[in-house]
Amino acid sequence: MIRTVLLASVLAVCVGCKGSKNDPVVSVSDTDPELNAAIAEAKRRWPEFVTAFNEGTGERFSAKYPFPKSTGSVEHVWLSVTTINADQVTGTADNDPVGDIGHKRGETVTVPSKDISDWLYSVSGKNEMVGGFTIKVLLARERR
Repeated sequence: MIRTVLLASVLAVCVGCKGSKNDPVVSVSDTDPELNAAIAEAKRRWPEFVTAFNEGTGERFSAKYPFPKSTGSVEHVWLSVTTINADQVTGTADNDPVGDIGHKRGETVTVPSKDISDWLYSVSGKNEMVGGFTIKVLLARERR
């Protein structure tokens, strides 16, 4: 199975912009060991994100969710997080999906938090980002 990952919208989150249809898309295998390790780290460290969100110690909270596509694969889309409860995350889609995932950019969606594949936020008052585990893998590959 192939995962579709929007790379430029990740960068857009970092500078406070929104993604667009012109953002480059990266397709990767669902067996990619580096990305799977990054996703595992994001899941393991999810409580850090929830704490920062609930305590307001950050800004621009974003989470990436693997939406199923009509083709049977998944497309990871960034959400601007507005609400987190025990089992769910609600936010607005930050980019236009490439495939048919049943949602569009700007649409509010609620997804299970257990399936979040990455997250990031900026530290209040600092030029520092926390999280973005899959971003680091994809950017390192882009530089090679």
